[in-house]
Amino acid sequence: MRSPPSRRGRTRRSPRSSRCRRWKTHRFLGDAWFYRTLAQLGAGGSRLVETGNGGQLPLPPPLGDLHAFGGLRLRLTRDGERVLEGEADRVELLGIDRWVGGTHVRPGAVWRWDADASRLLPPH
Repeated sequence: MRSPPSRRGRTRRSPRSSRCRRWKTHRFLGDAWFYRTLAQLGAGGSRLVETGNGGQLPLPPPLGDLHAFGGLRLRLTRDGERVLEGEADRVELLGIDRWVGGTHVRPGAVWRWDADASRLLPPH
């Protein structure tokens, strides 16, 4: 159901729709990439998320079962909470080794996004 039009003839948008629009700007994040990234966050001894019973995440689709993976109940680990609070670093806990736009991101060569300055920071 749509919101009633405002006085100027525009449709009012809920805060939720604004959040959805912001996420839609990240069109590069498809299902398979999201599942793979989530599975990486849920692997290893320092994982940031885990299954509801405290286990590692299984293989993501398309390598694993889509319905099993999609139906998982997940929770943050203590390390995951620490990363969200800015008390721990995801790369230090889980490592990193991937290619992004022709750049090999690996330990010692990690580019960082400075949200306050809205700019990319080179490795230091």
